[in-house]
Amino acid sequence: MIFDFLGNAGDLLTLTVNANVIRPNDFPTPLTNLYLFNDQGNLLGSNLNANPNELDFSLLASGAYYAAITTIGNRPLLDATNIITGWADTGWGNVGFNLNVELATNPTNAPVPEPATMVLFGTGLVGAAGYSLRKKG
Repeated sequence: MIFDFLGNAGDLLTLTVNANVIRPNDFPTPLTNLYLFNDQGNLLGSNLNANPNELDFSLLASGAYYAAITTIGNRPLLDATNIITGWADTGWGNVGFNLNVELATNPTNAPVPEPATMVLFGTGLVGAAGYSLRKKG
């Protein structure tokens, strides 16, 4: 199954898959493969044969992203430039799972005080200096 979502450059992405069943039931633990692609079809990351299955990634650009969840044995077919061209469907039937997508914004700039705050602060400093000089004289 493939899921799409939007992300922004610098966002911290966490994908978590909790598989609960794989059919046919001849595999003792429901393991999944988790893949992450960008909107150009480039494979950005993967985590294979795990349950729960988690993938953490820092997004490099804003745009659409795709998470693919498969059973073990299914895998993307990639060309020489790491772009998906299809799927090798040799896996274990189908899987039931829950997918959690978390995007955390990663601030890239420190907050900048607004100009009015700087004027108020500067006025206070001038006033304090004037009061100090007046008290001395």
